[in-house]
Amino acid sequence: MDKMSWLVDRQTRRLAWLGGVFLIVTGVVAVFAVIFRPASHTDTPASASAPARATHPAAERASPTRSASSPTVTWQVAGPVSDLSVPLPGMPPVTDPANIYSDAGADMLSPVVRGVPYRIYVPESGGSTVTVIDPATRRVIGTYRSGLNPQHVVPGYDLRTLYVTNDLSNSLTPINPRTGRRAGPNIAVDDPYNMYFATCEFAGRLVRVDLHTLGVAGYLNLPGSAPQDIKLDPAGRIFYVADKNHAGVWLVDAATFKVAGFIPTGPDAHGLYPSRDARYLYVTNRGNGTITVISFATRKVVTTWRIPGGGSPDMGNLSPDGKVFWVSGRYDNVVYAISTANGHLLAKIPVGSQPHGLCVWPQPGRYSLGHTGITR
Repeated sequence: MDKMSWLVDRQTRRLAWLGGVFLIVTGVVAVFAVIFRPASHTDTPASASAPARATHPAAERASPTRSASSPTVTWQVAGPVSDLSVPLPGMPPVTDPANIYSDAGADMLSPVVRGVPYRIYVPESGGSTVTVIDPATRRVIGTYRSGLNPQHVVPGYDLRTLYVTNDLSNSLTPINPRTGRRAGPNIAVDDPYNMYFATCEFAGRLVRVDLHTLGVAGYLNLPGSAPQDIKLDPAGRIFYVADKNHAGVWLVDAATFKVAGFIPTGPDAHGLYPSRDARYLYVTNRGNGTITVISFATRKVVTTWRIPGGGSPDMGNLSPDGKVFWVSGRYDNVVYAISTANGHLLAKIPVGSQPHGLCVWPQPGRYSLGHTGITR
């Protein structure tokens, strides 16, 4: 068949597959490992009504502290698993039971990534290239070929290699972050849109997976939805789920797997990124060029940042110190650098066609859970 027919057929098969398959669980599958919570926590239902807005505290970026004598965390889950007090094999325990992001605070770099050049890796999903940006100069310093339709740049679990997911060429391009260049030939993988996990975007639901048995433990239907990114609050009690169709974020109780509220943010709500101090959640609203800041403590909108002249903020991550939010402008062929102190646009850097799941590297943390740099 011709190229266009092949692409249409490929997309049709992919939509059908995603509609039936609820969750990709490969490698560590650790994003959903926290569908449980500390036994000492109790839930406070969140209001589903429109939240009140308050002034965003600008410069409160305290680094998390560690305690060598942190108590052992015992977890419970609504399901057949009898004991989750021991982490999954090979996975370090959470240092602070009140903050699952406690080992990914500002500049808390692992020895594995110390000395790695600070770079922004941008997959251009409208073509077959990855562009590299130097954050110090805010300029493009290189572009190289990956594979057709690169979607995300994903850090490996051990933090040593980045992988470009070339969806339509059925391959991964390995990148050595110490050189900022390809680390070898492409690796054959069937339809690698993302790595380690995905939400059920085309099925309009979430799935709970028992990571000890890798069996499905339940579904949560969100009628009319298109779930995008998903993150846990620091206490491991509430999932935040971006929904582009409903223009906001669902709150889902991690223990009961039931809806606990909804926060309107903006059209085409897409990416979710916790602040380095784990106080706020940044939500990209691709449909109107805004970023909503939500307080984890109150579960309410604190403020909304607007990109001057509009834009299409999609996916990205924070700088290692948490002071800059780097995010792709999917339909504007740019990358935005935004101050997390006040939401001001610091730079708008032209790149290739349809930049998508960019990776800011290195990231703080001990290991990667995949996507564009979810670390613990």
